[in-house]
Amino acid sequence: VGLEKKESRMLGNVLSGRGAAGGSVHTGDRFRYAFPQPTLSLPPSHAPQTQPSQRSKDQFRPMFLKTGVISSASGSAYVEMERTKVMCAVYGPRPSSSGREFSDKALITCEYKYTTWSNALVRRGYQPDDEEKESAQILVNALQVAIRTEAYPKSSIDINILVLQDAGGALAAAMTCACLALMDSGIQLYQLVSACHIGVSSVRGGVVLDPDESDVNKATDPSVTIALMGSNHVSQFIQSGSLSSDQLTECIDLGVTACQKLQQLMTQHTIDSLSSAAASLQV
Repeated sequence: VGLEKKESRMLGNVLSGRGAAGGSVHTGDRFRYAFPQPTLSLPPSHAPQTQPSQRSKDQFRPMFLKTGVISSASGSAYVEMERTKVMCAVYGPRPSSSGREFSDKALITCEYKYTTWSNALVRRGYQPDDEEKESAQILVNALQVAIRTEAYPKSSIDINILVLQDAGGALAAAMTCACLALMDSGIQLYQLVSACHIGVSSVRGGVVLDPDESDVNKATDPSVTIALMGSNHVSQFIQSGSLSSDQLTECIDLGVTACQKLQQLMTQHTIDSLSSAAASLQV
């Protein structure tokens, strides 16, 4: 699929760390955990899915994780959750700009951007809008508690998120993707951060883990996004819509359990990546 010039330029700028030279994207999929073949449909040629998924209410969508996808970045990752697809590039730690006052901790910055084709119903502009700026700040708040910022004085760590396709849960996928990219960069972390999206579905009835656009009515159904650092520290909590106390408790319990399982998958992916890298060096 051909890309418009502006869209192609935006893709390069967001992932290249504000002007750094763009690197090649590696599409190998040796770290697949029995999930279907990923596709990067840019733009999506299909209409939004209308039939509710057949997953159980406590089951993630099919998922694919990949690190090291951008060669020029300090660390990078790609996360695909069925038709939600997110890419992240991390640059740094690198020296802060000369105009910034001395700080004994690293400054964490984030740029969060949807592609103009990320949603079949909403066409995004080329400049970050208010929602994207808010998502960037949410992501910083979720991740900075897990980063050993005191180990990198007078430096900055730049996180660049690009949502290629959004079929639900893009912010949660972006948090997980950013943590994988930070791990790939070698930046010191206290704990892993994983995130998940939980919705109260009027379509399927009740609380549903990782709903896509066919499972919930986005305009009316409430939802929760939870970021978990380690096994029991909630680093970010975002609620949309009104929930009863019972629904909120069920969402939190389901979200924390799901995030813990996701961290196990992230850990296994990292072990597999390191094992593969070590084996290639020995050849």
